[in-house]
Amino acid sequence: MGCYGSSGPREAPRGAFRVLVAKFLVRSARRRLFFLFRREAVVSNKILFNCVYGKEDPERATLPFVAANVAAASGQEAVVVCTIEAVWLGTPGGTDAVSAPGLPPLKELYDQFVDAGGHVWLCSACTKPRGIDESKCAKGASIVGAAVVVEEVVNGAKALSFA
Repeated sequence: MGCYGSSGPREAPRGAFRVLVAKFLVRSARRRLFFLFRREAVVSNKILFNCVYGKEDPERATLPFVAANVAAASGQEAVVVCTIEAVWLGTPGGTDAVSAPGLPPLKELYDQFVDAGGHVWLCSACTKPRGIDESKCAKGASIVGAAVVVEEVVNGAKALSFA
């Protein structure tokens, strides 16, 4: 008589097979995790300041640069990410005549920020319909895709937005 009262050849109980498969899967997952975390982790210490407004709203265009200047001046790696109409700020003359009452002129803030090592990223999806390419970028500005911004956030960058 076979296993569990059957008259056929001896078979391993189904539960034992499931346990073996589960152990194999757990070991495989552990191996994959080991190799995944064995690689050196890339951690971003950047602070991303989102800027959406341009000349049409000088106060909202200026505030991200005020905060980014504070970060850059204190040694933090700071980036102003310009989207929508703010992409014009990263072009030559784009910050001219942008000034809000009680705040420094944006041109001064932009220049101080870039001189302190800050970067200005212009959204590629926003620059394309406005006819802005790399040849039309001001000092310190470059065009980046959403994948770059998402990668920085996934790697630990802090993102701030002034609405």
